[in-house]
Amino acid sequence: MSDREQTAGLRGAGWDAALMDRPYQVASATLNTADGSKTMGFLFTVTGKETTVVSVMHPREFQLSHYLVPAVLDAGCACWVQAPRSIGNDLRLEHEIALFDVAAGMSHLRQLNFEKIVLLGNSGGAGLYALYNQQSRLAPELRIERTPGGRPTRLAELDMPQADGFIFVAPHAGQGKLLMAAIDPSVTDENDPLNVDPALDPFLPANGFNPMTGKAKYAPEFIDRYRAAQLARVERLDRKAKEMLKLKIGAKKKLAEEKSLALKMQASYAPIFNVWRTDADLRTWDTSIDPSDRPAGGLW
Repeated sequence: MSDREQTAGLRGAGWDAALMDRPYQVASATLNTADGSKTMGFLFTVTGKETTVVSVMHPREFQLSHYLVPAVLDAGCACWVQAPRSIGNDLRLEHEIALFDVAAGMSHLRQLNFEKIVLLGNSGGAGLYALYNQQSRLAPELRIERTPGGRPTRLAELDMPQADGFIFVAPHAGQGKLLMAAIDPSVTDENDPLNVDPALDPFLPANGFNPMTGKAKYAPEFIDRYRAAQLARVERLDRKAKEMLKLKIGAKKKLAEEKSLALKMQASYAPIFNVWRTDADLRTWDTSIDPSDRPAGGLW
């Protein structure tokens, strides 16, 4: 059986082996991270003698079927496609901690003796790799000490091999900015996503939306009010999250002095709350705000 036939099953995952100009091989690896977690990846090669490897990773998706794998191999490079520790799970995603996954992959590729490692940051992977690149080039004592939630990162203790090159493919401005632009500020009650402020509702004709065409033309004044309200809603959500974290962290500190079941339960409790209506970027319906050839109502 040829290598192409052996890997034909990948066709169902998103790209067709027939797109390759030549047969190729795939080798999998499970890696231990420095903080005791695990990650995995697949190394695609053609000759097995490639000196440059292009690494692809997303903070919450496993991109085994990434559409650029055939192009990377046809260019004469190996391609490493890595999975994060929590595939499809935003609840556990902290980008600072995800750097441990990247570092494990980088160390693995260095051990395979590639002369050059190039990071390919696509979409959300761009932010992850950009953060890794920036942190890896700092003196350990200057790296981020805590996550926004207050968790120690221990990045100062992490071996972070540096990359030799960087490719950005369709990057966005970062998770925070992306969600800030998309969150619906018309929500007046976080427990009732259907309760909205009509003055901020992007789907009302009075505010510029045409329900017949699915397109909109928003006035500059509405856009300014909308964006200010987006910031205000995010600030409210941040305060709520920080209050929850404060209770949890406070209980952990008290446990060191006072052993009680109530404190232990509070310290162990990981509250979760829904953030409703997070796909309301005005540019989606009013394409004049950020012009391109995309259709109204979509991103692509």
